[in-house]
Amino acid sequence: MAVSQTTRLGSVGNFRVQRIASESCPLLAQVLLAATFVDQVDEAARWVRAYGTNGVDDQSWDVSVKAVAHYPTVLSMMADQLDWTTAVDRHM
Repeated sequence: MAVSQTTRLGSVGNFRVQRIASESCPLLAQVLLAATFVDQVDEAARWVRAYGTNGVDDQSWDVSVKAVAHYPTVLSMMADQLDWTTAVDRHM
């Protein structure tokens, strides 16, 4: 089953997945979980753009969204590419 999910993720945006995976495996795990909270990802990205990462852990978002929010570049990509984030969610 994991091979099938990897293949599907590759077809969603192999370059983007590889770019995130190069950061760290724990981060990739949080990205995959956070993708199931697309609305929170968008909200978190707006928060981080406005206030930075200070106060992220005090928000009511899922823990995976909070974890990804500490990586503004990754969070921004997820929010700016909501079609990709939604596709990852559908394949999870």
